Amino acid sequence: TGVEKSDGFGFAAIGGQINQPFAPGWSAFGSFDAQGTFYQTENDFNLAVLSASAGASYESGPNIFALSATYGDLRVGGDDYRQSFGGGFEWRHALSPVSSLAVVPQFARLSYSDANDVRDADLAAIAINYRRAWLINWQPAINFGVFYGAEHTRRDRPDLVRSLAGANVELALAPSPRWALGASVGYTYSEYDASVPLLGVTREDDYWSAAARAVYYFGTGWSARFEYTYARNDSNLELFSFDRHTVAAKLRREFK
Repeated sequence: TGVEKSDGFGFAAIGGQINQPFAPGWSAFGSFDAQGTFYQTENDFNLAVLSASAGASYESGPNIFALSATYGDLRVGGDDYRQSFGGGFEWRHALSPVSSLAVVPQFARLSYSDANDVRDADLAAIAINYRRAWLINWQPAINFGVFYGAEHTRRDRPDLVRSLAGANVELALAPSPRWALGASVGYTYSEYDASVPLLGVTREDDYWSAAARAVYYFGTGWSARFEYTYARNDSNLELFSFDRHTVAAKLRREFK
């Protein structure tokens, strides 16, 4: 069985993005993001994540089409854990001045390091997102999304890859020019492709999450963010069941 632990942590992140029009309706874009989570005592759980993307988009009337290439690198406890190379396509359609629908198919090749290379897999996924805003006090906006994905093993280990499906909903509020509030809930169901060796049981998980945040804007480009996140994983294999509470305060500086 697992052991419950708690620890303090520090978080740091830096990122940037650029969007450059180059022809009528056409734009090139690129972005990167690097972030790290560093625990006070449980250093084996330190996380470092690097992601980058580049591509082009085309806008025609109420439609935006975008094609991108993506890269990701994940380090755990200071060691290489996983790299990903992939691409995606997005079709975003404005249903009205305050609502939109997006369809986003994606593909990624997942490559793990050292002994974890038995997890090497290809991931194909699709997400559908709907957004609606209201031009009233507090400027409420809601985002709703559903998704489905499937991993395909490259190492003949179907017990280590899964199919997953889920949904999430987020509510955003702006009670004043200096304050932004938000809350979200999400659910993901996953089922692995084969039973765990020696156990004869196929793993199935129900993952739930809920989050709340408050953001205060001050100065030029400065903001303070206060967050609470709860996550719970219910698995038919008890070893993989857990719940987690995270409380964080973050300071952000944005340059334009």
